[in-house]
Amino acid sequence: MSSRATIEYLPVLCIAALLALAASCGNGGSADGNSGGIIPPPPPPPPPAGGPAVRISSTGIINATDPRVALDGDGGAVVVWCHGSNLPPDGPDVWANHHNGTSWGAAEMIESDAVTPGYARVAMDASGQAIAVWQRCDTARCGIAANHYNGTSWGAAEAIDDGTGTVGGPQIAMDGSGQAVVVWEQHEGAQQNIRANHYNGTSWGASETISAGSLARNPQIAGDGSGRAVAVWLRQGGGIGASRFDGASWAAEEVIEPTDSGSSFQLEVAMGGSGRAIAVWQQVEGTDWNIRDSRFYGSAWGAAELIETSDSNAYNPQIAMDGSGRAFAVWWQLDGTLGNIWVNRFNGSSWGAAEALDDANVYTSYPHIAMDDSGRAVAVGVQEQSYNRPQRWAKRYE
Repeated sequence: MSSRATIEYLPVLCIAALLALAASCGNGGSADGNSGGIIPPPPPPPPPAGGPAVRISSTGIINATDPRVALDGDGGAVVVWCHGSNLPPDGPDVWANHHNGTSWGAAEMIESDAVTPGYARVAMDASGQAIAVWQRCDTARCGIAANHYNGTSWGAAEAIDDGTGTVGGPQIAMDGSGQAVVVWEQHEGAQQNIRANHYNGTSWGASETISAGSLARNPQIAGDGSGRAVAVWLRQGGGIGASRFDGASWAAEEVIEPTDSGSSFQLEVAMGGSGRAIAVWQQVEGTDWNIRDSRFYGSAWGAAELIETSDSNAYNPQIAMDGSGRAFAVWWQLDGTLGNIWVNRFNGSSWGAAEALDDANVYTSYPHIAMDDSGRAVAVGVQEQSYNRPQRWAKRYE
């Protein structure tokens, strides 16, 4: 693979388009708040490459945080973020901005209720429609809200959970026809469930529980662009559960990783064509931290397996998949006194041998991977060439 790869050292504010590629491919897999990992969440994506940085939030608004981006595959994009300040006139709310392929529009508030929002996420289809979801909290509880962008304007925010318990951590996948599936964790007394809701292109349905365990948490979701989706989550005791959505209904939970091999963390999932999917995670096995995967071939999950065999501890895996079922996984690995980014390629049938992707003599961390449907991929990270002078690093596979 190394003969086809090229290293590029990028300015600090020039890689958001690379990170956002994953959204246009319909893949899940971004570090989205999985608890238990020892690597901090990656920094939010910087502004797009190809020109100078531009401000897309409103002038005079402070504390814009946690931006998320989605692409339509034709140059259009939607970014959502939260404002966390309580200083007037900037109360806690959710904002969005749309790029029409040429320029950014005006930032627009899409959540204006007297609630405290957070954890905003967004997905977009090929026609330019988008759906944003977020956690909204008042003095009584936290729920899940959504807003639909029809390609021209945003609608009204609406609740999509059932109004019971306290919920959080929404994740969304959207297909090519404007339909979407959202999953989240919901706390109801001593029970902690994974719940889901489906948007049929016109309206939301009723939310439903898709997990079977008593303490399910940290759901992740990915779709194949044709209405099918898979959701995975952490189970009580450190195992992993999963369910698949066939476009109409959810299947019963399937355990894809029991707890006998050790506790699992940092779960990610990606989905390609024909309903195939791959989940990766970080797992504690004795004194070692390893990276494992399980593959879904359209009807059932396969057995979990190691995709790296180094004696060094490995953390924070990320996964991307193309339309033919090929995939790349990247992770951060502590090799002696330096941290490096490692990669393994799945050719559609089996994994290859893991290899270091960066210079072994330089400290590199915060890995991300994106892939298009033709099999090309871009990996990015943060590299310290000199003390306290980090810079963005990228390597592409063609």
